[in-house]
Amino acid sequence: MRRSRVPSWRRASAIAAAGVLAAAGACDREAATASGGPGAGHKEAAPDRQSDERLRIVVTVPPLLWAVRELAPDAEIELILKPGASEHGFDLTPSQVQGIARADLVVMVGMQLEPVVDAALRARASAKRRVLRFESVVEAPLSYGAEEHAGHDHDHGHDHGHDHDHDHDHDHDHDHGHEHGELDPHAWLDPTQMKRFIVALDRELAGLGGGGTEAEDSVSDRARALMAECDRIDAVYRERLAKAASRRIVTHHNAWQYLARRYGLEVAAVIQPIESLEPTPADIQSAVDAIRAEGVKAVFIEPQFSSRAAERVAEAAGVQVLTLDPLGDGDWPGLMESNLEQLVKGLTQP
Repeated sequence: MRRSRVPSWRRASAIAAAGVLAAAGACDREAATASGGPGAGHKEAAPDRQSDERLRIVVTVPPLLWAVRELAPDAEIELILKPGASEHGFDLTPSQVQGIARADLVVMVGMQLEPVVDAALRARASAKRRVLRFESVVEAPLSYGAEEHAGHDHDHGHDHGHDHDHDHDHDHDHDHGHEHGELDPHAWLDPTQMKRFIVALDRELAGLGGGGTEAEDSVSDRARALMAECDRIDAVYRERLAKAASRRIVTHHNAWQYLARRYGLEVAAVIQPIESLEPTPADIQSAVDAIRAEGVKAVFIEPQFSSRAAERVAEAAGVQVLTLDPLGDGDWPGLMESNLEQLVKGLTQP
């Protein structure tokens, strides 16, 4: 299926980020002036964290929150993207920029999903802050349009297990094709990718805890428990989807390639190929045609987007409307289990 995907939300987010960062800088200058300090402190290192202080962790999107909460239960955690909001094109408030500046650890997806966060990290460079990007551990990352090759093993021959920013913040361009701006960031929807992230997060937290190299090279009992949960979910998906009568799905936006590749599904059509633009009549007709040609039994909407276009497609094609949520509310196992129930329902219709 042909796609035309212009990530205009990235440009809009970059413009918005400049405004937010400027506003946050003004707040800094006012606070510094009131206290007799220097007028601007964007490049200053964050204050030393006392040993009895809680870790300050910023998490960008809800799917990553579960692992952070479980592995750092005593940390002060701030979630940037609130449940129900789209992961594409979100902005930062001045207080969130301040939170990033104060954080000991920023946990994000990367793959150009959070340009405003990258901008804040560059503007508030700190030698003490660590940054963990999910992209650094993704095995065989997918690009948009790769669903046509679902199931094909893209073996890059890399070992990404611990390749992330430790104590400095770079503009983190990988050799996976980031310069093309087309990588699919939704890797957390594959439990095997989430396992790799858990290991990386566990080691990052060990380093922040002062455990040294030996601690950073080991895996904690908590992390092993989370990895076992990923294995359990993966096994349930494989078992239940193996019985599905159909392997093709029609989704609202292009978030499901990693899940499709893992479980041998095919994304037959995407109703809203460009996240920042409403579907065109051609997009809607293309989805209807794909449903009829492929025998698809359901259209999957997403709570972050209006359901109007999907409902039009479903009505025209005579199929039901179900829900897949790519983000959830911070409970990743619950998110995956809920999505599985919807997939089974949509793929096993007579």
